[in-house]
Amino acid sequence: MAITVQRVFRNTIVMMVSTVLSMVLGYVFRLLIARNYSTETFGLFYATIGFFGLFGVFQSLGLDSALIKRIAEAVAKGDEKRIPGLVRTVFLFQTISVLLIGGVLFALAPLIASTVLHVPAAVTVVRLAALYFIVTPFCNIFLSILQGHQEMVSYSLWMLARFAVFVLFFMLLMPFAPGANAPMIAYAAGTFAIAFPLAYYVRKKFPGSFSLTGKSEPSEVRSLVTYGTSILAGTIAGTILGSTDTTMIAYLSSVKEVALYSASAPLIQAVGALAGVMNIIFLPLSSEMHARSAEKSLAQGLATVQVYLVALLLPFLLLIIAFPGIFLNALFGPEYIPGSAILRVLALSGLFASFAAILSTVLNGIGHPQKSLKIVVAMMLLNIVINALLIPSMGALGAAIATLIVSIGLYGLSTRILKRLIPYSFPWRRFAGIVFGAAVFVATFMIIKPLISFSPVVEFLLIAIPATALYAAVIFATRTFTREDVQFVSGLVKETVKT
Repeated sequence: MAITVQRVFRNTIVMMVSTVLSMVLGYVFRLLIARNYSTETFGLFYATIGFFGLFGVFQSLGLDSALIKRIAEAVAKGDEKRIPGLVRTVFLFQTISVLLIGGVLFALAPLIASTVLHVPAAVTVVRLAALYFIVTPFCNIFLSILQGHQEMVSYSLWMLARFAVFVLFFMLLMPFAPGANAPMIAYAAGTFAIAFPLAYYVRKKFPGSFSLTGKSEPSEVRSLVTYGTSILAGTIAGTILGSTDTTMIAYLSSVKEVALYSASAPLIQAVGALAGVMNIIFLPLSSEMHARSAEKSLAQGLATVQVYLVALLLPFLLLIIAFPGIFLNALFGPEYIPGSAILRVLALSGLFASFAAILSTVLNGIGHPQKSLKIVVAMMLLNIVINALLIPSMGALGAAIATLIVSIGLYGLSTRILKRLIPYSFPWRRFAGIVFGAAVFVATFMIIKPLISFSPVVEFLLIAIPATALYAAVIFATRTFTREDVQFVSGLVKETVKT
């Protein structure tokens, strides 16, 4: 267990700084739109991104995940000569796919703008999104090679550079491109610009991965495509599940409701950034440990990681539930405060969604993507039905309620299936202690906040200090965490700093 947990958290520590910075840059991007354009423009941009997200799975055909898994297995078995053939196969399939689908979407831009987005003038925005759709996979393949080799530091730094380029291009374009054109040009041109130095870096670091002498064995190609097909089907369902909300809100309600939802959703994504980091880590790690027949160690490490993750996320999720208007006003302005109820519901769903994503990643990593597929398809259909019932009368809040129900379903079903495959169990006693401590954390804010009057940032810092101290006291008093946990984490940090 220790080896698994140490590897996960060592990678997590070195990735977290760059990941947090990437999230900050993502927020800067959203804030630049929200503060300088109308809510309709904000909604149009993210409605377009949401629509193209429905087709995003056809960029990779599931082969990115297949490539990550196969590279990790090849490295674990000392069989790196298989990698060049895998890389060439993925390049070929994805190039054909994005050129065909991207070209069709580009040609259908007038129809998409008028019938899906209800903004006939948005033809240029849609066509720019189609160009972004075409160039994105070429970055993702090189990032997948880094991830498969578990080069998580390099991976995270390049992801950070990508977000930085998006923001830089957008700031340069704002004075010249009208409406939603500027952010969409930044996405397309920024991705194209970062692809060349990323390709040079990966080829230099892993030259063997691009060897022309490596053969693409038919059996290897079939295995890659078969696994990728299962991932593709699951990703299609998952992408529809993730993109359905904004698309259905735009179609059944208005782009203003899309704006309220799009302002609330990234707050939860930011709090769940740590879970996202662990998803990136767990795919190659679980693939490697499965190849080494170390499922017991994987299960024990997974349970421990989840406890630490709950301890980090839950207090802040509860804080968002208690004070949603403060967060929305501070980040996006008073016009987004009507989205407070949406944010509350999405915050509650955030924890379930984070855990469900990790469990699904482990299922894929140990070779059972078809099981993840069944879960996601069932929840996708449920999400569409609930959205169709609730959005016409409740707007974006109805979509948020659907997300909560589906997130709980994803987590419950994923847990049930994973328990049949590896000796996994969630430590509920420790979870109960964390819930109690998190409740004390939020109660401290609610008691002290009316008694002081400073700027929001100063108030937050003044209350956070005693609240965090009380939270730590509770989880140690209930033996949810012990001295051994502190020693483990502190030793891990010291070891990581040395390396």
